[in-house]
Amino acid sequence: MNNQIADAVRLFNREEYEKAGTVFRSVLVIDPYNSVAKSYLARIAKQSGAGEQEAPPPREFSSGVLELIKGRHEQAIRLLKAAQPGMDQDASLHAYLGVAYCLRHRAAGKKETDALRSARLEFRRALEIEPSYQLDRTLFSRDVIDVFQGVRKK
Repeated sequence: MNNQIADAVRLFNREEYEKAGTVFRSVLVIDPYNSVAKSYLARIAKQSGAGEQEAPPPREFSSGVLELIKGRHEQAIRLLKAAQPGMDQDASLHAYLGVAYCLRHRAAGKKETDALRSARLEFRRALEIEPSYQLDRTLFSRDVIDVFQGVRKK
């Protein structure tokens, strides 16, 4: 499924919204709670909606998500932070940043407490924006999900 999501993000980056939407919808058939697919489908709907159109998310956001899917947390953090000025009210941006910080924490042998603190802050921000936000359990590891759920319970 990660390959499908990565392919769909690439299509989105090339502004092939119809094709990207088809792939994202196929992901939701398998996993109806997939947060990446839902987030991108919402953006695609805004792109193709009538009336005033919202600008697409910055390329840094889409590239950051791809890096996150590939497990490259440092690159993901850099790209997602670059997208933040235009997307600060987007729950998915903060959730993905939180995931990237969790991966940094894990890569450091769970010794980098600043990364864990940053992950919790980003998850808290995502939940402030969208209280029902869920991380995709098939895309993200159990330890990341546990940190996210721990923030939700507080």
